[in-house]
Amino acid sequence: MKRLLSILIISIGLIGVSSCEAQVKIGNATITAPVGWRKLNTEQERITFASKDDRQQATISVMSFGAKPTFAEFKLICSHRLEAEKTDAPNISLTQDEPFEDAGTFGMFFSGKEPESGRLFSGYLTQKDREIVTIYVESIGVDSKRHFQSFQDFVKGLKR
Repeated sequence: MKRLLSILIISIGLIGVSSCEAQVKIGNATITAPVGWRKLNTEQERITFASKDDRQQATISVMSFGAKPTFAEFKLICSHRLEAEKTDAPNISLTQDEPFEDAGTFGMFFSGKEPESGRLFSGYLTQKDREIVTIYVESIGVDSKRHFQSFQDFVKGLKR
């Protein structure tokens, strides 16, 4: 009986380890990756994750400023980011939400598709104090529902 309980306790412990989410710190933020995603690399201002099947990749990056950007400056940063998307892939279809302010935190969501490759991408820029954190998820060969669920899971995993 003791042996059976020991095996059961060890098994439960292993299940917890294998389903454990990756939690990392970037700037003043903490991000929890969805279950099954793994961290590929960490740089000073960027962390990259991959899904279990390697069809999706998430990049979390941080930009720090000497002074807190205003909402107008945040909107300008967002427009530069969207222009960069269009420059890197001129044939993409791109949709964006208007930048918003919520309790002193700024944010903007965007998403798009690159028809030639079938790549889907979604991004979220959010500013709090003197930092802008960007969550960017790319998917190839993945249906849009799964892509948006992964993106939503990363956004929900952001804590400050």
